[in-house]
Order: sequence, then structure tokens, then C-alpha cells
Amino acid sequence: MKKCGKILAAVLVLAMALTAGSGAAWAAEEDFEPIVLVDNDDIAMTVTEYDPAGQWGPSFKVLLENKTSRNLQFSLSDVSVDEVMCEPYWGQQVAAGKKAYGEISWYEEDLAAVGVNYIAQVEGTLWVYDTDDFAAEDIYYDTVSWTVPGGEGPAWEDVSFDHGFEPVELVSGDVDVSVVDFDPDEDYGPAMVIRVENHTDKTVWVEADDVSVNDFMCDPYWGQTVQPGKLAYSVCQWYQEDLDANQIDQMETVEFTIQVLDYADYTTMDSASAVIDLTGGASSAEETAPADEPAQQPEQPAEEPQTAPEDRDPVLGYIQGDEYINEYFGLSCKLDEGWSFYTDEELLQMQGLAADMVSQSSFAEYMDEMLDSNASLYVMGAYTDDGLQNMNVIVQYLSAMGGYLSEEDLLDIAFGEQGMNEEEFAAMGLEGINIERNTFELAGSEHSGALLTHTDSSLGIDIAVNQQMVLILEGDYYIQITMTSMFDDTGIPTMASFFSPLEES
Repeated sequence: MKKCGKILAAVLVLAMALTAGSGAAWAAEEDFEPIVLVDNDDIAMTVTEYDPAGQWGPSFKVLLENKTSRNLQFSLSDVSVDEVMCEPYWGQQVAAGKKAYGEISWYEEDLAAVGVNYIAQVEGTLWVYDTDDFAAEDIYYDTVSWTVPGGEGPAWEDVSFDHGFEPVELVSGDVDVSVVDFDPDEDYGPAMVIRVENHTDKTVWVEADDVSVNDFMCDPYWGQTVQPGKLAYSVCQWYQEDLDANQIDQMETVEFTIQVLDYADYTTMDSASAVIDLTGGASSAEETAPADEPAQQPEQPAEEPQTAPEDRDPVLGYIQGDEYINEYFGLSCKLDEGWSFYTDEELLQMQGLAADMVSQSSFAEYMDEMLDSNASLYVMGAYTDDGLQNMNVIVQYLSAMGGYLSEEDLLDIAFGEQGMNEEEFAAMGLEGINIERNTFELAGSEHSGALLTHTDSSLGIDIAVNQQMVLILEGDYYIQITMTSMFDDTGIPTMASFFSPLEES
């Protein structure tokens, strides 16, 4: 039921995203020849243009065609650029029988982080599936690749680091794994850079098991897929809050078992135990206790007042404990017992992305970088244990149009003559949807909104779905808060009560 709730909660943001214009200029390479990647009875995908200096970095424009009677999601995964793993930012839905243009982009800093000087060759897995029936057989799942002419000098060079860390070899042979850098001051927590080179004809998965930091069990956020013959640099990071929970103020040693697994059946190909001294490479190492004095763990710090994470754009807000706080819009949402926040990975899935698509930067960094790109960004999602109620918050930039629009204008864009119609809702699997515009009180103020009701029969029973959308416009940004209650609408007032003006939170 939780998955059902997540899918239903995504409906409104899709309606808004489909009616919002991009407005980004396109400066394509004039000598780029279109490349047909796939053209069969079901789909077609053609790379039509290349812009090496796009808004965020190198970008390819692609033309997608859905020849089937089903709504399809197109995505790329396990992507390599110039033989080194580096995921783009892309995923796109195409309705049954329709065509669409999309833009596959990489951030310049992500390419630089893995040594790519310019794009000469791209290879990855194109995955196309039915968005209304995840259990159905994939429409397409196979490798696609294309090359880009031109470029001076080497397209890729091995990466060098400046933290003074001496690389440590973990395993070598068919798959080489080594720790090549440690940065104690990485955003959101200390991080090692792990280099994996796969010399086999198999896809491998590399992970660290039984991880301890300073003899305290503390797992990092890491795991890496590497395609046959490819190289990967990946960030193995510990969130500072996890270190704080173990009273670790400085990472001195990390101990773990490195595992190299065959991705096809998860059999072990290689493994080794490692103990790494991190103090020699720490750029901000603090003086340790003398050898004849036992090292003392610091006292648990006193609870800090609620403050936004450093360098986090206030428009996005942040989660602290059981509360979502947005200083820009002046509101908070404190969850009740029986509620949980969606994870970063689940928020990415709601946006049509896979977690490994942001493996070169944290989820928070991805959100910050995408904020002003006219994308609709899920910044918070929460659900009940039984999955019958959920809510989400999205943020969107209005490209300096905020001063000319009202909340009612935004509703007109979404549901007016130029917005979503019954046929388009039906294409999304929402037959017989009813939309009632209303004024809704949230966080002490009245805002424009709409109540959407329909019946969902995808699980074999009729489920009455009630969704209250509330729009809050502030400057050049707006947030859309959607509260979904299944079977009846009694959960909506309860969810609304979780929101309060920030000064009263």
C-alpha cells in the first residue's frame, strides 16, 4: 500500500511539471549528426543535438517515441563516459502513442570528479518500462552507446587529489579496488574516495561490510556497480549525524571487509579485510591524546537549536528529527506518531530517478543544484505506517515570473484551458477524476488549492482517493503541498494540523 500511496501522491506535481515551460537556451554543435539508438516496433530514441556547454554541463537532446498503447518511462542507468562510470541526470515519461524531446545532462563538476575532460563516448543501459504496471515485462532493457567527434587532448585522465592521503590498495587482480583519498571536511560528513577498475566481462558490485570507525560500528553510505571493462570513482561517506551518535568527533581509523560480487548472482569474486589509518591524510586532524593516556570519547553535545544545514538553500527546507522546516516559506510540519519521512532514495524515485544517478554528489547537493532549473523537486514526503495517508512538498522556480502570477494563476496553468484535461489524466490511469478548486487554511493562512477525487482500481479493489493540493507562492518560488487520504477524506484535516507558522513551531 505504501507504493500505491507514493504513486498517487506524484499525480499533482506531474500535472504542474507538464504545463511548466523550460525556457533554457540551446546552443548545439552545428556538425553533430543525429544518432539513432533504438528504433523498433515499441519505441524509438534518437540523439539529435549536442551542447558541450549546457546550462549545467554537457547535454544531449534526445527525441523519444512511444509506439505502444501504454505509458512508458525512459531512463539510463550504469552509464559510463569515456569508459569511467558517471551517471547523467535524466528520466522521462512519454504517454501512449506520443513523442517527446528530452535532455540528458551531466554536471561539469561530476565529470571533473572522475577525470573526464570532455565527452567522447557514452555507454549505458536504456531501461523502458510501463509506468502503470511495474510487474509487466520491460519494454526495453539493453545497452546503448554513442560517440562524439572532436576534442583536443585526452578525453580522460586519472584523478589526482590534494588532501595528502596515501592511497591504500584493498584488492587487486580481476577487479582492482583501492582507497585513493580521504576528506574529513566533505559536506555532510567525512568521505573516502574509492577507485574500482573492473577488468572482467562481468558487471560487479563492490561493498564494505562490518564497518567500524574508531572501533565503533558505523556504516557509511556506499556501494558501487561497475560495468565490464569500466572504471569508477565513488564517494564512501559517513553522515556527520551518524558519527555524532557514536560520539566520534574525528575519524582516526576505519576497519571493514571489502567485498567484490558478481552482480548477476551476488557470488563473491574477491574479498579482503582492511584497517586504514586516516590521521595521516586528514587535513583538519586534531591533536590526539598522548600514548600513555587513554583516549577519551567526548561528552554527548548539548542539543543544538534548530538551524538550517550550512550552504543549504532555505527555499528547499530541511528535516530535523520528526519535523520538516522551511524558513523561506515560514512554515514547519511536525509529524505525529505513526508517521515516517520518505528517504532520499524514495524521493528520487518519486522524481523518476535512481539513487545511483546522484552518486557523485549527495542528495542535498543535487537538490541545491537543480533548484533553479525549472524542475519540480520533491523536498519532503511522509506516510503513515498503514500506507493509507501520505503527503509531500514540492518546490518549483518560476523563472522570475513570480511577481506577475498569483496562486489562482498557478491553478489556471495546471487545471485551466491550457492545463491537464480528462484525456491526459486518463492516460495517467486516472479515470473519472473530479477537481474542485477551493481555499484552504494551512499554517495559519488561507491559500488557493484544489481537491482531487477519483477511484483507483489498480490493486483489484476500488479505492477512493482524496487529494488536497495547496499552493503557497513567495517571490519567484512556490511550494505545492499535497495531502492524500485513501478510502475517505478524514485524514486531510489531521495532516493539515501538522503544519504551523515557523515562529510557533
